[in-house]
Amino acid sequence: MSFIKDQFDMFFTSTNKNFINLVQAADNGEEWAKREIDKMFNDYDHVLVVSRIEQARAIIYKNGAMRGDRTSILRYARGLEWCGQRNEALNWYMKLINQGDTGAMVQLADDYGKYEGLGENETEKRRWLFSAANAGNDVAQAKLGREMWYDGNIPEAAKWYKISARYDNLAGICGYARCLQIELETMAEYFTGLPLNKPNKNNYLFEYLSEHEIKTREDYLRKAKNIYVYIEDSFLDVLSNSQQETNLSEACHGLSRLYMYPPYGTVTPDRYRGAYYQYILACIEENRRAYDFFWKLVHEYGLQITENDLKDWDKESFDDWAQKKNLYLRN
Repeated sequence: MSFIKDQFDMFFTSTNKNFINLVQAADNGEEWAKREIDKMFNDYDHVLVVSRIEQARAIIYKNGAMRGDRTSILRYARGLEWCGQRNEALNWYMKLINQGDTGAMVQLADDYGKYEGLGENETEKRRWLFSAANAGNDVAQAKLGREMWYDGNIPEAAKWYKISARYDNLAGICGYARCLQIELETMAEYFTGLPLNKPNKNNYLFEYLSEHEIKTREDYLRKAKNIYVYIEDSFLDVLSNSQQETNLSEACHGLSRLYMYPPYGTVTPDRYRGAYYQYILACIEENRRAYDFFWKLVHEYGLQITENDLKDWDKESFDDWAQKKNLYLRN
């Protein structure tokens, strides 16, 4: 690690001006510069590269920040963090936040994350996310939903994701669908087992049933399919419109589970379609475990899928492939 750092320090010091020009070109969208930056991330420690890039931005955007340009202020503030000038960085953030800039609140929250310029501080991170979310920032609302999801508080996660989804935020749409999927599966387990003890106000199942106005098995059966369709449409919407890898992975995972193991009272399993989305998930994540699970599904359910079929999946839609294979098609 120290050898790599020494090499990088030598590179940065000896070509300081060239490096600054490179960062500025990458920020301006020049592809050659983006490729060079990507190569650095492959060759050197990630945190070291981020540190040097942000230090360069403290130089690049200083004049723009002084003129009051919002984008320059945000980049200059983040650069100052990595130069060790955290109090000065906070002063610049507050110039925007005091004007009600919720985007600055979101960036400040991000900067309190792990390996970021202000150091990990969960209290401050949540504080600024809540401030931005309550002020109506859909990005903050989706991020807050994710925080609640990681906490295991699905009802609270659903609340924030749902608000964000109303603004057509794709992370919010995907997150809310994931929460609904958990809720639907939990309710399905309850109505298939019908335990003697009814859900009480202190558990999540009670909140799920109350949220969806479900009191009886008949209520559940009447509404379960509609919830299922909403979840399915939401995930497909994300796949059609998002370019963010996290959203795409979560949508594929959700669809695979939805088709492989549909909750009680919804639809019959669609194993081939479920396997298809598990394969797409494996391709997105380039994860050996995801590929292994795909083949586990294939063997477990006796699906007639070969390596040649996978090549077809890389070129055509599932429905086109299924029609060519004379498999069942869903309405």
